[in-house]
Amino acid sequence: KEDLSGQECAVLPYWDRTIPEISYDTTLFHCFGECSAECSAIDPGSMILKGIMDMTLDARGVHVYVTEYIDDLSIYGLGIANNGGGSDGQEYTFPSVSVDAGSNILIGNNSNMYSYLQIDDGLGPFDFIEMGAPMNMNGNDAIELFYNGNVVEVFGDIYADGTGEDWEYTDSWAFKINDQWTYGGVNCADNSTTTCNSSCPYPFINCSVNPDPN
Repeated sequence: KEDLSGQECAVLPYWDRTIPEISYDTTLFHCFGECSAECSAIDPGSMILKGIMDMTLDARGVHVYVTEYIDDLSIYGLGIANNGGGSDGQEYTFPSVSVDAGSNILIGNNSNMYSYLQIDDGLGPFDFIEMGAPMNMNGNDAIELFYNGNVVEVFGDIYADGTGEDWEYTDSWAFKINDQWTYGGVNCADNSTTTCNSSCPYPFINCSVNPDPN
């Protein structure tokens, strides 16, 4: 859905546009999210969403993948659209570090993620980890990836509560394989203490190499 907040063609209360009554064959041309008819292209950047996690033990996080070398990671950010209420804008900014192409980055809400993914002794399969980020989403919340202040990728639907939707990940995860999202199944992580003793191990964690200690 368009959000034309602050632009002259926006109409309250939904910040979208209206068109005049049409009584004959008409072609209309608009740029999505812009009042101008000369559309500006948005650079998609060099990062994609790879995984979304809402695990037990309050272990929640976002896994991103870097497609090309990034000199300053802080031009990227994340946002959480809670309960279908639309975008809240960028709520997290990545740290100002450089990362190589092929890097897998985990942004988690607290240190429980280390034990749940069984990577207490370091990075595990990830190349960079930051914990303590405001990743307070529930499994019915959409996720936005920002680059230079623009949304370049969305997981889910920011205007829909994901409960009961195909993309719901409550007590579970979503993981992208070959540009397609796969899912662990709602509540599949219930009663587990690590991903490897759940019924749906997170696909990026190799449980045969790092088996569950319990």
